[in-house]
Amino acid sequence: MLFVFGFPANQVNAETNPLAIEKLAQLSSDNLLDTLVDNGLILPEGLEQNEYTENAVKTIVSDIERGVVSTDHIPYNYTELAELARRILDVSPLKSSVKASIR
Repeated sequence: MLFVFGFPANQVNAETNPLAIEKLAQLSSDNLLDTLVDNGLILPEGLEQNEYTENAVKTIVSDIERGVVSTDHIPYNYTELAELARRILDVSPLKSSVKASIR
């Protein structure tokens, strides 16, 4: 007799997790960057906590929410933005066993 056990993956509750993409997407650009940095985001070399980075983070989080960006697909050509997206995914609850492909 063969027994197969299935264990459901941990699900993230958007109401209790401050890094749930649904909650992050609702934040203003400056609050969004501050929240991510406060929760472990390390900005890639060449990016500072300024208006450009705030806008980039807002766009990346919006793209994550829409499914354009995932751990399996990071569509940005600019190396620092691709690295920033990877790091945002690393601190957010959207984890995947597949490495991000940076194009």
